[in-house]
Amino acid sequence: MKLSDRYSYEILCEDAQTRCFLFALLKKQGISRHKIYIDTAPAGMICGSQYVAQKYPDKVNDFLSKNYKNNVLIVCTDADNLSIEERVRFVESNARNIKYNRQEVMIIIWIPRRQIENWIHYWRDGAGEEVDYKHTGKPEKCRLEAEKMSDYLSDQIVVTDIIPSIEYAKKEYMRVCGMQISY
Repeated sequence: MKLSDRYSYEILCEDAQTRCFLFALLKKQGISRHKIYIDTAPAGMICGSQYVAQKYPDKVNDFLSKNYKNNVLIVCTDADNLSIEERVRFVESNARNIKYNRQEVMIIIWIPRRQIENWIHYWRDGAGEEVDYKHTGKPEKCRLEAEKMSDYLSDQIVVTDIIPSIEYAKKEYMRVCGMQISY
């Protein structure tokens, strides 16, 4: 199953590395660049996870006020030292006054454990989630790794030793793919 190109995709993410990774992943899914909108935290201005958490309520309100059945919101923020569940609660806590059930709308929250570089290194050389891969300040080339992630998410490849944060990402992905089929 792949994400449908009948939808527009808005991404809210922490940094340029995540932006590059997610853009490449969506392109591999067959999504036109004209249907991908990305809001990235301004470099050096604010902590990325704080930016995502602060912008999330506005993005949800915008998403729900539009004809959201034609849109998907993808939120990607690093877990850092938190668990995936703790980071999801942190992001969603800012939108607690908004009446919605994220499980019933096409909002995906992806939480790379530690940071997006862990996903890149996982697909490159099988790295785990406990190593703290620091980014170099400029986005690393990650198209091939993003394409491997896309292939895994859409069941084009089978991986038996998947790390928990990617397993969580696949559950979110499959939920939204299933919703796209039923709309």
